[in-house]
Amino acid sequence: MELIVQMEYELLETLRVLEPDRQKALLEFAKFLHNRQNSDSVDAVELESSAGEMSFSEGPVDLAEQGISREQAADWRSRLQTFEDDWNHLDMAVYDEI
Repeated sequence: MELIVQMEYELLETLRVLEPDRQKALLEFAKFLHNRQNSDSVDAVELESSAGEMSFSEGPVDLAEQGISREQAADWRSRLQTFEDDWNHLDMAVYDEI
């Protein structure tokens, strides 16, 4: 229980210092995770097996081929826009090698 309280405290302290647009993005992400956790349509085993089959390549991706509509892509892009600077930061390249 103490670990949960500490984690909640750290989360709130981190949230307080973020700019409002990043606070909003974090809230949306938390809601997304909550909905995924409570969804009956996708379970952890299905996600794990899907992740094992994924392959990543550099360059353009045909969204329609992946079952993603233009509207979905635009929505996701707008939601993730606040993370763009962090994502493209030079120090983040190390994660590309994982």
